[in-house]
Amino acid sequence: MTRWGWPQSPMLAAWLAAGVCVSVATLAFFGIRATREFERSSQLLGQQRADQGARLLATALTRDMRAAQTAVLPLSAWDEFQSDAPHEVIALVATTFARYPYPDTFLAWNAHEPSSKMVFYARSDRPPRWAAATADLGRSPVRVLTDPRVAALMASQIDSDEQRGQLYSVFDIDLDAVRYQVVIRLRYHDRLRQSLASVYGFMVNLSWVRQHYFAELTRQVADIGSNTGLSFGIVDHRGEPVIGKPELAETGLSSRQTFSFAFFDPLPVAANMRDEAFDLQTWTVLVSGTADPTLGAAIRGADVIFGLAAVAAVMLAFGLVMTARAMRTGVELAEMRAEFMSSITHELKTPIASIRAMGDMLTRGRLRHPDDQREYAAVVSQEAKRLERLVNNVLAHARITDVADVYSFEPLDVEELVSEVLKGFKHQLHRGGFRITVDLQPDLPRIQGDRAAMELLLDNLIDNAIRHSRNSKELRIEAIAREDGVALVIADRGVGIPVEDLGRVTQKFVRGRNAVRGGSGLGLAIVNRIAKDHGGRVAIESVLDRGTTVTVVLPVAQIEAATTYDTELPPLPGAIRPSTSSPP
Repeated sequence: MTRWGWPQSPMLAAWLAAGVCVSVATLAFFGIRATREFERSSQLLGQQRADQGARLLATALTRDMRAAQTAVLPLSAWDEFQSDAPHEVIALVATTFARYPYPDTFLAWNAHEPSSKMVFYARSDRPPRWAAATADLGRSPVRVLTDPRVAALMASQIDSDEQRGQLYSVFDIDLDAVRYQVVIRLRYHDRLRQSLASVYGFMVNLSWVRQHYFAELTRQVADIGSNTGLSFGIVDHRGEPVIGKPELAETGLSSRQTFSFAFFDPLPVAANMRDEAFDLQTWTVLVSGTADPTLGAAIRGADVIFGLAAVAAVMLAFGLVMTARAMRTGVELAEMRAEFMSSITHELKTPIASIRAMGDMLTRGRLRHPDDQREYAAVVSQEAKRLERLVNNVLAHARITDVADVYSFEPLDVEELVSEVLKGFKHQLHRGGFRITVDLQPDLPRIQGDRAAMELLLDNLIDNAIRHSRNSKELRIEAIAREDGVALVIADRGVGIPVEDLGRVTQKFVRGRNAVRGGSGLGLAIVNRIAKDHGGRVAIESVLDRGTTVTVVLPVAQIEAATTYDTELPPLPGAIRPSTSSPP
């Protein structure tokens, strides 16, 4: 661990990253699950409302369709019917018409009379098509009719059920191209049902109820408060829509409930019915909750919460990644600083130790011969210059960090600068056996720069070339006038820089992977900063084990603006890049 508590072990860092990923994944999982559970609960609530609406409508239809048979036909008021005084039951029929919209016509008949005496009570507002015109009874809602033809058809059906001792005669019949469902109660003189006394019942126009009755009753059910937002529909036994759309059954939140399409109670009536008389059909109520605004708002709210949770998880993951990167960068920076301090300490101690040892020998008079004294003095001078260069680099590093120093620009002679810097490396180059090539273009224009900074720039480039040279001890220095300035070229035949490190070696504390021990990791960073501060640029070309070439382009001094430049030279690349060939 570092002093700040960050893990340095790659294994610990990997475990930390895995823990962070698991935490984010867990948070995202539970957030998504919570929103999905909320959405699922909303959908279940919507499904329950759809089921409740379907049951309510089916129950309402069943009860209302059976009411005329179960509540009206058993009334004792029908016993007062007399064919010669048919108006005695008009009040009962009018009340039934007002309460139940589906009975189209009521009928009554005393069985001891001929069927032509059968009396029909029709609605005044919608008289049946088969009925002949009758006198207007004013505002009465009931019209009293007789029709021997229809009466004979009814009597034939009633006769079949009488012979079987039925309490009800239920059948479908077509009258003038209109389909009717007929429900008739049979009243007998005796308990054994041997002698028929009278009959009374009602007729339902099936075409009218399909078009009007179901739509009105469904609307009334839909208007109930708990059913707001539900979509209702009804389909017949063939799957054809009566009201609504059959697609309601295919929606996500739908419910269906079946009911018998019969205007009577099938349980006591249909047990002994003749199969050929009546076809008992099963219709279906369809209810969908997808149009429920409350449910829609809940689902949209769940989707919004899910989106926000996902965004929050992504932002948290992004923040954790950025934090991890910052931690890693901090660790790397701390490691580079530690390496820098170790290197700088070594670099400082080495010349100090050499200067101290040489000084002690000179002070104690152990060197008698003048040549030995001069050699030791030269070594002391060389080490002092080495120490001075190191101190200058450290000071330059402070300048790069604070950007507080101010350059003193003046016209500088390139040949003079190169000569002055090489003097400081004379003994080191001689002892290393370097072959030095200096090729400066004649009449080279002066550059605009700070002398101390330019000397530090050349010092670092030459020191790097010497430090990283192994078997091939060569140093080449060139200066060429270009249209964009003066190009200083420092080339060696050293170890070279890996391609992947070329873009990083101009950063502080960064050293090539195959760099020799020693050095502060500041040299090329200082060179790059000085060049930029002077309006120039640096380009580096390198091939492993074949050497490195550093080219620095610096602006020409203003008083040299009229200088003629060599335009035949190739332009200097504007960015640091690897070279595919060996340096010259």
